[in-house]
Amino acid sequence: MAIKMPRGWERRDAGATPEALFWNRRKLVKTLAAGPIMLAVPALLSGCEESVKISAAALEPDPSQALYPVKRNPRYTLDRPVTPENLATSYNN
Repeated sequence: MAIKMPRGWERRDAGATPEALFWNRRKLVKTLAAGPIMLAVPALLSGCEESVKISAAALEPDPSQALYPVKRNPRYTLDRPVTPENLATSYNN
């Protein structure tokens, strides 16, 4: 087994970075990580106001409401019954 004997002019690894700078670097990294989070919060909250506007628009009457229900086109017939809407719209593998 090789034993490493440091020479007098070699610096120890623990002395490469002072401890105060090491801990300040960690604080800086935490602060930098918090920056994007703080920038994202207003963007997320602005979506809340928009949903209220969409809800108000949904209360307006649909101009095409008088067209429904549409009469089935006899050219397109099936050899099986039509799937109920609640089954067709509730599960998708």
